[in-house]
Amino acid sequence: MPTVLALLILAACGGKQAEPEATAAPAAAINANIPQDAKSQSFAKALVGLNITNFKPSDAMGGAVLTYNSLSFRPDGSWHAAGAVAIGEDSMECNEQGSWSMEPAEQASTATMTWLLESTDCAGRKSGTEQRVQMSILNNGQYKVLFR
Repeated sequence: MPTVLALLILAACGGKQAEPEATAAPAAAINANIPQDAKSQSFAKALVGLNITNFKPSDAMGGAVLTYNSLSFRPDGSWHAAGAVAIGEDSMECNEQGSWSMEPAEQASTATMTWLLESTDCAGRKSGTEQRVQMSILNNGQYKVLFR
């Protein structure tokens, strides 16, 4: 009887199965329409990996201040930003998204870009506007943007 009981317990518990291993997701292929030279490819790769926070995309809002709490550029040539428009002490959360393109990069870390705003629910902003910038990606996730 003890042998039968031991076999029943082993059968009920089953054998230990291997745990699935966690694997890192492969880096997303950049399929945006960008120049194919090495400098541009390097810039685009760094841009897609950049985590931009507390960015002010425009100061031409008549006293209101738009701040992107997060801004990300995607490998498909789109971008998304979540932020808020502040007027005095009041603030309204909002989101924007659009597409990005670039001219051939001046350096592997610097390129002139165009950001097209395709969708917004931010007060005082309109879809269809373009922002032309020269963007430099610096060390340690830092960046510099010069508005054109």
